Amino acid sequence: MKRMTVCCLACLLCLMTLVGCHGNLSGTAPLTATQAVTADKAALAIGYASGDTSSSVTQNLTLPTAGADGSTISWVSNSSAVVTTAGVVNQPITSDAGVTLTTTITVGTTSDTKTFPLTVKAQMTDAQAVAAAKAALAVGYASGDSASSVTQNLTLPATGLDGSTISWASSDPAVVTTWGVVNQPVTGDASVTLPPLSPWAPPATPRRSRLRSRHR
Repeated sequence: MKRMTVCCLACLLCLMTLVGCHGNLSGTAPLTATQAVTADKAALAIGYASGDTSSSVTQNLTLPTAGADGSTISWVSNSSAVVTTAGVVNQPITSDAGVTLTTTITVGTTSDTKTFPLTVKAQMTDAQAVAAAKAALAVGYASGDSASSVTQNLTLPATGLDGSTISWASSDPAVVTTWGVVNQPVTGDASVTLPPLSPWAPPATPRRSRLRSRHR
């Protein structure tokens, strides 16, 4: 009988100890909301595909939505056309893009933010971009005109594929200016070469437009 009483007292004492510790068997107090947010912020990291880093992103990202200490995590992108809040990456064609992802870590009414600057790499190198812009480049002719028979002003694009910039030179600016203004010769036809000049490539690289301006 005494043994049973001792056992009951021991069980009661254990129960009171558990209640006093709020059920925390480890004996440590649970984290406050502020502590949980701080811990999850420190541990938060973006998941990169194999070979990628923050300074060289080419594939989709893994963006956590919950922290280990019970926080909820939301994301905002300053360039959602390049990186969405779901981590989907859309590489620009010719130029690298800087993107900042801002995350908010929240526990109850307590929250904090953390930013992740990224560089999303372009699909093409500068040389490849110049080649693509060169292939797509064309002179605009007035109705009835062509490269072999120019009688009216030309349209010379100043921008090309994916925002590339284009400037022009003329082998005979008295006949065709770099703005595309045509001055027909009085008596004889004139052959003019317009080499477009791109700041991304040597002057000899861009495609040349050979024109024949018809006399009046």
